[in-house]
Amino acid sequence: LLAGSWHSRIQTGQNRAVHGDGDERVGVTSWPRCGAMAEAQVRALALRTGSGDAAVGKALELVRLVRQRVALPDASEACRAAVALEVACRIRSEPFSRASLRAGVPDSDKVYRRTLLKVTSVLDVKVNSATVSQLAVRLGCTSLEGPALELLRLYEERHVQRLDASK
Repeated sequence: LLAGSWHSRIQTGQNRAVHGDGDERVGVTSWPRCGAMAEAQVRALALRTGSGDAAVGKALELVRLVRQRVALPDASEACRAAVALEVACRIRSEPFSRASLRAGVPDSDKVYRRTLLKVTSVLDVKVNSATVSQLAVRLGCTSLEGPALELLRLYEERHVQRLDASK
């Protein structure tokens, strides 16, 4: 191939794309700017899941980062918005329902999970572990939150006792 060809520019990271809004970006041609369409998708998903404004703001930030750093050829824009909102809710420790997020996504569950894994690994997002109350909301069994907390407390006590006894 010629030195100035499209293929060699891709390999060296020199791929430039000028989009309809006049915005020139390097190495990104598959996802438009986080404009009205992406914002509308994130806000619609947030209404469906009951996510707050902080999670929406973080999701829009993640949409921009994904657009710049992650190649997701299989995922639709709705899938990308849903993944961004899920990661934002996890980061913000807000409860969310993956089922309600997935309801508006035309992609398969496999594509959704692969997209979620790729986004969290490429962006090196450290998500907080789920609390008992978040799991209760996610699984739809909020009445079992108290007994689950008690069981967790007992397990931790017994586990610590076993560790102390083994020393």
